[in-house]
Amino acid sequence: MKDLSQKQALPNSEIAKTEWLTVDDAALHFKTSPKTIRKWLYERRLRYYKIGGLVRIHHNDLKNFPTLVPTAKEILDNRDA
Repeated sequence: MKDLSQKQALPNSEIAKTEWLTVDDAALHFKTSPKTIRKWLYERRLRYYKIGGLVRIHHNDLKNFPTLVPTAKEILDNRDA
């Protein structure tokens, strides 16, 4: 398991200053589990980028997270209504 002790010592504002974040960094920022972050990525609620096969989240997308893209289910539900 990855040692996050150094990152956990940083306040969330310091983590957010890093340009590209890992799933673990984003989980620390939102004070949630990496599993939740992966769920948000899968649902396309949180934007991510593949860089050399690695999943990275840009720090600006953390600020915009609550207003990002609705899920496919939400789009279909709104279209059918």
